[in-house]
This record gives sequence, structure tokens and C-alpha cells, in this order.
Amino acid sequence: METLISPTLREMALVAAMASALVLAAANYLANHAVQKRLPRLAYTVLVVLVCGTLLPAAALRGLTGSGILQSSVLAWEPLALAAAIIGGGVLLAAFLRSQPGAEWRRVPVLVVALLGPSLAEVLVFAGLIYTVAEYALAAQLSRWLAAAAAAIVSAAAFALYHLTHGPPWNEWRLIRTLFLVWLLVAATYVWTVNLWAAAAINTCMATIGFIKGRVTRAEEQPLVVSAALDAAAVLAVVAIAAAAAG
Repeated sequence: METLISPTLREMALVAAMASALVLAAANYLANHAVQKRLPRLAYTVLVVLVCGTLLPAAALRGLTGSGILQSSVLAWEPLALAAAIIGGGVLLAAFLRSQPGAEWRRVPVLVVALLGPSLAEVLVFAGLIYTVAEYALAAQLSRWLAAAAAAIVSAAAFALYHLTHGPPWNEWRLIRTLFLVWLLVAATYVWTVNLWAAAAINTCMATIGFIKGRVTRAEEQPLVVSAALDAAAVLAVVAIAAAAAG
């Protein structure tokens, strides 16, 4: 017999999802603008990326899954989808960075490790939460594919505007349009694969391209081993929460 899920539970899950997204935006703004000095990279990664951008959104995703709004498979390991996303990301790296000098290419592995955690957090919030809430709200008025397209646009706009909570150069209006287009690609990956890990792979590659072309180096201020450890912590935490939701 199919388990009936109360409208109240769905409403609570939707409110928690939006609240989690707002918490990340507020924490990011405080870290980048409201403190006398920018937080050290490690503190920023732990407090903003890991806690506010990963643990809270993953818990909110569990709520969306438990309420029947979101498929539990979006955080399952799908080897084919993930492999396709990694290959596609590699093609994008080669295409956008083909004219870069060797020194910039040597930054790629370090940046991929440094940016995986933040990229996963962005995907959890803007694909997992914002896109899902928008699609759910639009599903009653639009066809499936129109609702998906409209939700992708909503999530892309939210992602672009979220960067106003960052510091330069990411909070400059000249980059907002570019970030909007970047997220449309990430959202399209999510719509195509229905998998957040695949979307995170594409987002990591696009973030790496942005850091190299913009000559942004702050991500590399953190030792590589620390970035790798925090990546592992983020991935394991999301896997554990997803497993609990599936169970």
C-alpha cells in the first residue's frame, strides 16, 4: 500500500529547503562583507561551505525526499552519468583553456580539489533545493518539460545573484550574465542525468575555468591536503545523509 504523505509534511520540507538556501547566502555574505577581515580560507570552508552549504542543504534534501517531492536517486552513485559528466567537463576544460600557458594548466588539478567542496555545495543548494522547489511549484501550471526549463532559469538566476554575496571579482555585475549562463549548463546536466553528483562534476570544471581565466588564486591559499580532507568530509556526509533518506 502506498504511504500517504500529508500536505503539512510537504510544506515543512519546502520551507526547510528555502530556509537552508537563505542560510548559505547569509553566511556567505557575512563571511565576505560583514567581518572586519575576510575569514581565513579554512574557517570559510568549514563554516560556510561545509556546514551551511553542505550539511544543512543535504538535510533539507533528505526532507524533500522523505516528503515525496524529490527522487531519492538524485544523490545515488550513477557511474555512467558521472563518467559522462567528467568527460564532458574535461572537454570544456580543453576548449576554454586551450590558449592558456602551461603554468595555468598546472593549476587545474589543485583547483579541482580546492573547488570540489564549494561546487558540491552550490549544486546541493541551487540544483537540489532551488530547482526542485521551483519545479514543484510550476508543475501544476506547466507541462513537465516547460516546468523543468522554467525551474532551470529560476535556479540560474538565483545562482547568479547569490554571487553578489561573494567578494570581487565574483560580485561584479559584468559577471552575473556569465554565471547565469554557466548555471544553465549545470542545470541542464542535472535535468538530463537527474543526478546531483554529475551536476557537481560539471560545476567543478566550470568553476576551475572561471578561476583560471580570471586569475583568481584564493582557493589555492588552502593546503591541498586540507582541501582534499574537507572534500572527503563533504562527500561522506552527503552520502551518509542520502543513505539515511533512502533507508
